[in-house]
Amino acid sequence: MDQVCREDVRDQARMMEIGTPAVARAVLVLGTVAGIGMGAFLLTRALTGGDDSAGANVPTVEEIDIRAEGPDFAGKVLHWREMSVQSTPGVPDPANGQAIMTDIWVEFGPLNVPTRVRTVATFEDGGAYQAQLLFPDQGLLLFGHKVPGSEVPGDAACSVTLSGSASLANMEGIRPFFIDSRKAEAAGLVTTATGQPITRPALTASDKALSSESEIDSTEAVVLDADLPQGDLVVHVREEIDSKTGLQLSERVVVTDRAGSPQSESLRSISAIQVFRAGEAPPDTFDKDSLPGVNCE
Repeated sequence: MDQVCREDVRDQARMMEIGTPAVARAVLVLGTVAGIGMGAFLLTRALTGGDDSAGANVPTVEEIDIRAEGPDFAGKVLHWREMSVQSTPGVPDPANGQAIMTDIWVEFGPLNVPTRVRTVATFEDGGAYQAQLLFPDQGLLLFGHKVPGSEVPGDAACSVTLSGSASLANMEGIRPFFIDSRKAEAAGLVTTATGQPITRPALTASDKALSSESEIDSTEAVVLDADLPQGDLVVHVREEIDSKTGLQLSERVVVTDRAGSPQSESLRSISAIQVFRAGEAPPDTFDKDSLPGVNCE
């Protein structure tokens, strides 16, 4: 991925994590910048049964991919909302520990490959966090704040244009994911509950007023848990997936030290998903002018 600046790359990696299971996230995030996505990396290695000692034979990410194939969305536009919280002690990001609400639109081409993506993320009070518009040949990121201590002057800290390769990397991680519970259990996650009621973000009244072809919803979840020791840390993972389709409804990843002191925590959950036929989503969905103005402060 192109190195645009330290803060921008960090935010790119944050957006890449939307909708990506922890065990698969490493393949998207690792290599972006040191320190980003390390929880996912540790989880990946723990799930493979690998060892961090020198010369250890650690299987590749692909060998433990817990994702299911899922429905064919080619020629469709999907829309959903997501609530996410990322908390890491000592990180100066204004979003650290704050609930972020993201409105997500994705157009899919053949083989379920995203071809256009639009996301708008806000704080719970509606204040701007960031927005992005992504295409295979380029992308645009807008930030609602500057990172404290940033050395990037003026508007350069508020927006960045991505190359095609960087845009494609972000696009790949923004999609609904479906999990194969049998693969997940083989990778170390254990089913701890079934038939659980679900608390999820809601679509808005304006969302529901749109004429979608169908809606992917869920009423009961299967809960998968794992406590994965990794060196001096323990990675606690909880996945909630739809009991029938395997759709990932929520994910919680908590990293602690051996004494139980928290090192980082992330939580993500999604709303029902609206499915639109090609050409039937709001016509300005993927237009640059449709992105809200962001007052970068």
